[in-house]
Amino acid sequence: MKRTVYILGLLLVLAATSAYANCGNCGMDAKEGAGEHKAMKTPEAKVAMLQAELGLSEDQVQKIKPLVEEKMAKIDALREEHHQKKEALSEEYTAKIKAILSEEQAMKFEEWKKSQKSCPLGCGCPKCQAKKAMSGSGEEHKH
Repeated sequence: MKRTVYILGLLLVLAATSAYANCGNCGMDAKEGAGEHKAMKTPEAKVAMLQAELGLSEDQVQKIKPLVEEKMAKIDALREEHHQKKEALSEEYTAKIKAILSEEQAMKFEEWKKSQKSCPLGCGCPKCQAKKAMSGSGEEHKH
């Protein structure tokens, strides 16, 4: 029994890895791959993919689905924890930088930070403007 669970777990990891390797963030055409990647965000979709690829029985599906749900919940928790730590670190260093700047520089710094956060592709932030100037065309870059 342990061996079967181990093998299924290994297959699940391999399947998830191959699905990730083909997502829109890893080389697949963004328009083509985005829908497929988003569809894999539910436990049901992941299990359905495994069932189709591996020919899982209903009994196997019933055993694997809770494992996929548990894994996804843990990954979401880690993602949220990482986001909170990143925000706290950013706030800490922003305060340290602003303590060094003059009042006028601090205001410019805040404006600059807002432009960086709100930059969808090609919004006109300094990074986009520099890319446009270097390329000589009106094309936007990808962040």
